[in-house]
Amino acid sequence: MHPLYLKAAAGGLAVGTLAVAQAQEIEPRAYSNAPIGVNFAIAGYAYTQGAVPFDASLPVKNAQLKTSNAVLAYARVFDVWGQSGKFDAIVPYTGLSGTAEVAGQPFERNVTGFADPRFRLSVNLYGAPALTLREFRNFEQDLIIGASLQVSVPASQYDSSRVVNIGTNRWSFRPEVGISKAVGPWTLEFQAAATLFTDNRDFYGGHTRSQDPIYSLQGHVIYGFRSGVWASLDATTFAGGRTTLNGVRGDDRQQNWRVGGTLAFLRTFATPSKSTRAAGCRHAPTITTILSELPGSTAGAAGCDAAARLARRALRDRTSDRLGELAGARRAARRARRDRKRARRSWYRGAGYRG
Repeated sequence: MHPLYLKAAAGGLAVGTLAVAQAQEIEPRAYSNAPIGVNFAIAGYAYTQGAVPFDASLPVKNAQLKTSNAVLAYARVFDVWGQSGKFDAIVPYTGLSGTAEVAGQPFERNVTGFADPRFRLSVNLYGAPALTLREFRNFEQDLIIGASLQVSVPASQYDSSRVVNIGTNRWSFRPEVGISKAVGPWTLEFQAAATLFTDNRDFYGGHTRSQDPIYSLQGHVIYGFRSGVWASLDATTFAGGRTTLNGVRGDDRQQNWRVGGTLAFLRTFATPSKSTRAAGCRHAPTITTILSELPGSTAGAAGCDAAARLARRALRDRTSDRLGELAGARRAARRARRDRKRARRSWYRGAGYRG
């Protein structure tokens, strides 16, 4: 699973942390081709524990929070003016508990509810034509250029009298562009994004809080194995996000970087149909299980490897059927030889043959 869906839940845990989580997302294979008409239903869970940074404008110290996050997501690949596109929706549900010092006084918070849902539209602008499963078997990736827009909707739990909330009470918009270049079994990717925020006009006691955009860059080096497993080395850096509270600009500009790794393997439960048996490709995206630090989603790229796996399964089925036919033919030949021998023995006895 798709990784982005897990981090979406962990992202909106407290005031001032959602923007950081969005900027830190690592998402390999965000811009790769997949057969149109493919749908994905995704479920996941994430648990976090530890210290949480807050805005410098808030009198909060020593915050220690625990969160349990369940995520449901849906994605679909479709045709956008001859190129492949993807829509995905993420709905996280979070349970949050913890302690902190607010203005020198001990503070405890326990709350559960939905975090801000996210919706994203991605379009491959070049190098990823809209293809059916049958057509996809002849697709070889070269250079893909894509773009996306993700919107976070303030439709979650929020209480302005509390410092710690699951929701953020503001909209955010994250436009992004990406490039993916395949060279043999290797794929090189680069992404650039900016996260923009509306003002929170009911921030902790009725204040108005605004935040500058956060700019981020990502890079990925991916190696795809013939079995459908792929691994990537990932890195991201981000900067910006300085806040303003009631017109007073804070000294809290963010800047950081991260490196990580992703290991993904195919797990499919589909029964091959005539169309999917014909499909397969070399540079194939996968339905993935992520064995890393929960970087970005790969679910939209799952169709190709699923088709390839189904094609391999169909080949095994045909081979098994052929071997069964050969084994049946050998058994029939043995029965025919036994019948001829019995017939000869019966003829010898009836003709009175004595040798």
